[in-house]
Amino acid sequence: MGQNLGDWEMRKISRITGAVGLAAAALMLSPDMASASRITASGIVTVIGTSDAGMCVKAMDRDDRSEAQYWCTRTIRRGESSVTDRAVAHMNLGVLHLQAGRLDRARSEIDEAIDLVPDYGDAHFNRGNLLFSEGRTEEAVKAYDTALAGYTSAPELVHYNRARAYSRLGQEDRARADLERARAMMTPDSPLRERLSSLN
Repeated sequence: MGQNLGDWEMRKISRITGAVGLAAAALMLSPDMASASRITASGIVTVIGTSDAGMCVKAMDRDDRSEAQYWCTRTIRRGESSVTDRAVAHMNLGVLHLQAGRLDRARSEIDEAIDLVPDYGDAHFNRGNLLFSEGRTEEAVKAYDTALAGYTSAPELVHYNRARAYSRLGQEDRARADLERARAMMTPDSPLRERLSSLN
């Protein structure tokens, strides 16, 4: 049975997953992500480390697929991995399989991430990407809607991909509206701004 997470937990997932599907990540600093603090006579001592899920995401960020697969699989197999970490690992394995064209395996991993954390917007985003790649455009739109209803780390990408889906369905007004939302959310220096000139 899945676990619905609050806003704080979803922000934690966002920090772990970065730009989801694009596999951006940063060093994990939350307490349950292998960061520990204790007060000593001389003050606070903080030890910072990275979880297996964090290593999975970092490897994705470097586009090191074999290392990402290792760390994601290790996260899933380790008994002490949190539900959140396992969801992140399954979602990233799904992205790896999607990139390699193994759609059935991608679906299985992404579905497992959603089963673990039903309101995991980034996993719904990647489900939408999978459905879009299969030509199941109406279902992709619904997955993107669900991603935006949850917490997603890159809502501008969800709006952009949903705009592409609307365009494919011939719903140009909706496509333009989502494209404008994506543009408004992106920073001026975003490398993704160039993509916004076209829905192709």
